[in-house]
Amino acid sequence: MRRPTPKTALAAVLLSLTAALGAAGCGGSDAGAISADEATAAVSKAAGVTLEADDVPSDARKEGLKASASNSATAAKDSQLIFVFTLKDADTVGKLKDGLKNAVPTSSAAKVELISHENVVVIYGAVGEDRSDAVRKAVDALS
Repeated sequence: MRRPTPKTALAAVLLSLTAALGAAGCGGSDAGAISADEATAAVSKAAGVTLEADDVPSDARKEGLKASASNSATAAKDSQLIFVFTLKDADTVGKLKDGLKNAVPTSSAAKVELISHENVVVIYGAVGEDRSDAVRKAVDALS
């Protein structure tokens, strides 16, 4: 079985996220939500990688996905694959967590974690140095 490339992994995660968003529905308001720039900068610094904005499918945007960033272009070199999603609100994140846990691609070579806080969701996978604790602390410190 072929291992997914970072680009195919990104596509699979975005597709799963779009489906989960549609199933969860949206609610609440995005007032006071953590910004995509703030979340991306914090995770990038904690993981020691450069994260770049990804295109958000229009269906997912309609369902509450505000922004997405990843290191998909450099994941092999980074020995980490990181996705940062900012959603409309914390209610949407809460509705998505169970569906996302089942949608996260897994392999025996990588430790994959789902980290969430407020309106931010991070999918973190490491095959090298595991910086998930630093990423979790950075995400939890966002407000």
